[in-house]
Amino acid sequence: DEAVRVLTIHGAKGLEFPVVIMTGWGSSRRPQRTQVIPDRIQGRLEVGIGDSWRTPGYQLAAEREKRADLAEAVRLTYVAATRARDHLVLSLWRKEAWSEDPPTQAGAFEESLDSGGLGLRQDLEAAERPAAPVAVVLAQPSAEEHREAEVAWLRQRGELVRALGGVRLTTATGLAREADPDQEPDDVAILRRGRGGTSFGRAVHGVLQVVPLDTLAGIEELARAQAAAEGIAARMPAVVEAVRRVGASEPVQAALLAGRLWREVPVGAEESGVIVEGFIDLLYETPGGLRVVDYKTDNATAAEIDRRFRHYRLQGGAYALLLERATGRAVAGVDFVFSATGQVRSIAGAELAALVGEVRSRLAQGPAAEDEDDGDPGGGDEREPEAEPVAAGETGADDSGDHQQGQPEDAQLQLSWMAGAEEDQ
Repeated sequence: DEAVRVLTIHGAKGLEFPVVIMTGWGSSRRPQRTQVIPDRIQGRLEVGIGDSWRTPGYQLAAEREKRADLAEAVRLTYVAATRARDHLVLSLWRKEAWSEDPPTQAGAFEESLDSGGLGLRQDLEAAERPAAPVAVVLAQPSAEEHREAEVAWLRQRGELVRALGGVRLTTATGLAREADPDQEPDDVAILRRGRGGTSFGRAVHGVLQVVPLDTLAGIEELARAQAAAEGIAARMPAVVEAVRRVGASEPVQAALLAGRLWREVPVGAEESGVIVEGFIDLLYETPGGLRVVDYKTDNATAAEIDRRFRHYRLQGGAYALLLERATGRAVAGVDFVFSATGQVRSIAGAELAALVGEVRSRLAQGPAAEDEDDGDPGGGDEREPEAEPVAAGETGADDSGDHQQGQPEDAQLQLSWMAGAEEDQ
């Protein structure tokens, strides 16, 4: 390659080049007037101030230090010289001086090369200088030609970006936010973890992810740990109350009675060229199909819940579409549990089918824009592994006997369903 790399000797270690030029050997190391030398053999410091005052062991330590410096210089010189594969060019230039005491490295090299008859010496002062390159005049386009070339380049770039831009991606929460972009989060996140949600919402979801839903054993310890992790330790009692309201809700109780349930289920599928993904808070089986439970931590009154639910319906439709595509099974309904009041809003039957159709239509038009910095008004379905709950204390001895949840809490079954998978994971 027609390129020159400028490296230190240490930076060149392990590399090899066709031609290596070693320069910078024209200076010598001048001794300092005051020098402190650690004597690692005797375990003491030796000090010398010029020739006027020295500690008793200074001279011996200085000679030992000089030999060590010389050995290091030899090692570095060897490293530099052996980087050359074909040709080694050694610069012997140094300033003229009355004496070379101490000698420069260039002087030492010259003496060694002359005595051994090594190398080909080239005096650069007498060398023939190459002719200056002839300047090549390049044709300059007119302003109009430049503008046309720029437009053509931008058009080609746009086509490449569209062709190579990758997979379009959106989330179930993103669809709900698209329907109502003015929704405000219920809490300002003091410490953001994961892609979505607020600090309060993540704390509530974190506890609900691991607490035994039938007994809520250990709820205070879990809430204290989650609230502290989110930087809202003072809101621990509010987290406990929100979890209790969700646990007492009819959808959660129905899930416990169903005998088979899953929490924090990641699900994704492709629809109209768009990858849609989300996290389902609670999923369980019913005779009529799968049932979704989504926790909402909005700090909203009953009247506000009705207004917000109109937009959450799209999120429910997206969950139903994802599950149907990923599992091939029917979705009986979607329940939204609002932790602030314990109220429940549900979608099922023809209404749910119509929402699935609306989601398909929206995705065909293009994915909903996702802003990772926005807080999810309901706590979010976009929690990532960074937001896994913090373990705190024991969750109760009754966990191992919880036959309704299938396994103890420390071995809670997790499912990951993706469209096209041959088997559930």
